[in-house]
Amino acid sequence: MKYLVKDPVEKVVLASCNLQRSIDYWNGILGLEICRQDNSKVVLKFPSDQTELELEDIGKPILLLSS
Repeated sequence: MKYLVKDPVEKVVLASCNLQRSIDYWNGILGLEICRQDNSKVVLKFPSDQTELELEDIGKPILLLSS
Protein backbone atom coordinates (compact mmCIF):
# COMPACT_ATOMS: atom_id res chain seq x y z
CA MET A 1 0.00 0.00 0.00
CA LYS A 2 1.36 3.44 -0.92
CA TYR A 3 0.95 6.34 1.52
CA LEU A 4 1.17 9.97 0.50
CA VAL A 5 3.02 11.93 3.15
CA LYS A 6 3.46 15.69 2.94
CA ASP A 7 7.07 16.83 3.14
CA PRO A 8 7.65 18.19 6.68
CA VAL A 9 9.94 20.92 5.26
CA GLU A 10 7.65 23.68 4.03
CA LYS A 11 10.19 26.37 3.16
CA VAL A 12 13.95 26.84 2.84
CA VAL A 13 15.43 30.35 3.00
CA LEU A 14 18.76 31.21 1.35
CA ALA A 15 20.68 34.48 1.47
CA SER A 16 21.63 36.03 -1.85
CA CYS A 17 24.08 38.81 -2.60
CA ASN A 18 22.64 39.21 -6.12
CA LEU A 19 18.90 38.51 -6.13
CA GLN A 20 18.40 38.82 -9.90
CA ARG A 21 21.24 36.42 -10.62
CA SER A 22 19.77 33.93 -8.14
CA ILE A 23 16.31 34.27 -9.76
CA ASP A 24 17.85 33.71 -13.18
CA TYR A 25 19.43 30.48 -11.92
CA TRP A 26 16.54 28.98 -9.93
CA ASN A 27 13.74 30.12 -12.25
CA GLY A 28 15.44 30.44 -15.62
CA ILE A 29 17.76 27.44 -15.56
CA LEU A 30 16.14 25.05 -13.07
CA GLY A 31 12.54 26.01 -13.85
CA LEU A 32 11.14 26.76 -10.39
CA GLU A 33 7.96 28.85 -10.52
CA ILE A 34 7.95 32.35 -8.99
CA CYS A 35 5.10 32.58 -6.45
CA ARG A 36 5.76 35.95 -4.79
CA GLN A 37 8.36 38.65 -5.28
CA ASP A 38 9.25 42.08 -3.93
CA ASN A 39 12.42 44.21 -3.92
CA SER A 40 14.26 42.19 -1.29
CA LYS A 41 13.01 38.62 -1.66
CA VAL A 42 11.39 36.09 -3.94
CA VAL A 43 9.57 32.85 -3.16
CA LEU A 44 9.89 30.07 -5.71
CA LYS A 45 8.03 26.78 -5.72
CA PHE A 46 8.98 23.30 -6.74
CA PRO A 47 6.37 21.35 -8.73
CA SER A 48 3.54 19.46 -7.03
CA ASP A 49 3.24 21.51 -3.82
CA GLN A 50 6.71 20.63 -2.61
CA THR A 51 8.99 22.80 -0.51
CA GLU A 52 9.13 26.56 -1.21
CA LEU A 53 12.48 28.25 -1.73
CA GLU A 54 12.78 31.83 -0.47
CA LEU A 55 15.73 33.89 -1.68
CA GLU A 56 16.47 36.95 0.43
CA ASP A 57 18.72 39.74 -0.83
CA ILE A 58 21.22 40.63 1.88
CA GLY A 59 22.59 43.59 -0.09
CA LYS A 60 26.27 42.75 0.37
CA PRO A 61 28.70 40.02 -0.66
CA ILE A 62 28.65 36.76 1.25
CA LEU A 63 32.00 36.25 2.97
CA LEU A 64 33.60 32.84 2.84
CA LEU A 65 35.60 31.83 5.87
CA SER A 66 38.76 29.86 5.32
CA SER A 67 40.25 27.44 7.80
